[in-house]
Amino acid sequence: MKLTHGQAVWLMLVVTALWSTAGLVTRQLEHARSFEVTFWRSFFTLLSLLVILPAWQGRQVFHQFPWRSRYFWLSGFCWSIMFTAFMVALTLTAVANVLITLALGPLMTALLARITTGQPLPSRTWCAIALVSMVVSFRVNLVAA
Repeated sequence: MKLTHGQAVWLMLVVTALWSTAGLVTRQLEHARSFEVTFWRSFFTLLSLLVILPAWQGRQVFHQFPWRSRYFWLSGFCWSIMFTAFMVALTLTAVANVLITLALGPLMTALLARITTGQPLPSRTWCAIALVSMVVSFRVNLVAA
């Protein structure tokens, strides 16, 4: 399945909205521990990917993965740490604090890439950085008040 640019943008907006509900849903769980939640979340992610990837990319999608690349496995390891840390953080602190930290991730990545590689950032990236900075500072000030 090939998405147009507009479809991809809308899909990213939907995925972002769904991702942002994780804190709300996690807080509604009363008896599950953070690692139990992480297990079930990981299980259903795997199940979804096993269905969605072949449906969109064809059955050969798994043959195209760079299974022997150490960067492939390093990326998977980093993703698993993030996945686990996200759920543990949601169960141990305020959801707003976790979401603020997540919002700062792309900002820090863009700035670090600019500093380390010297790659100029497009003006839309600077606008996004400014917008995120304003929203995060507003949210932090709201919590502090």
